[in-house]
This record gives sequence, structure tokens and C-alpha cells, in this order.
Amino acid sequence: MFDASTYEQAEPGDLLVAYSDGITEAENQADRPFDEDGLERAVHTYAASPAPELARTLFTMVEQHAGDEKLAGDLTVVVVKRTAVVSPPSL
Repeated sequence: MFDASTYEQAEPGDLLVAYSDGITEAENQADRPFDEDGLERAVHTYAASPAPELARTLFTMVEQHAGDEKLAGDLTVVVVKRTAVVSPPSL
């Protein structure tokens, strides 16, 4: 995704979480953003959840953080979870 990035082969249970800046920039009434730290804590806390459930949980946590504050950006999250190693079929 980035020129200097390195990647390893995914193992069962590994997650890829892609998100828009609206997730981390969502502010509460005290003008504190949800932030990358908030997102990381949420992902680590709920990492065992199925991918669709984790995505819904992240949305809920951001909405709860923002409360009645108007969200300035879009909220987009894509969660991909490696669930098993699949061997190629024998010929």
C-alpha cells in the first residue's frame, strides 16, 4: 500500500482493518478525537469477534464516543480476517 511498507503472510486470526479518517477524527463533546489509539484499543479488545461483528462494534464505539456531536467526516471501516489456512486440492 505504501512504498516503504513490508508485509508478512497472514496467519489464521490475523486482521486487516482499513478505515477513513472520519473514524479517528470523530470528536466528543470535549473536542477529543477517537484517535488511532482508540481504534487500536477497540480492535485489540474485540479482535476475536467475526469480521462483520468487529466492524459494527467499531462503528458503535465511534458513535458512542461522539455522542450528540455532529460527525465531520464519513465513517468507513473494512475488516478482513484470515480464518483458516486452506490447502490446495490434490490432483
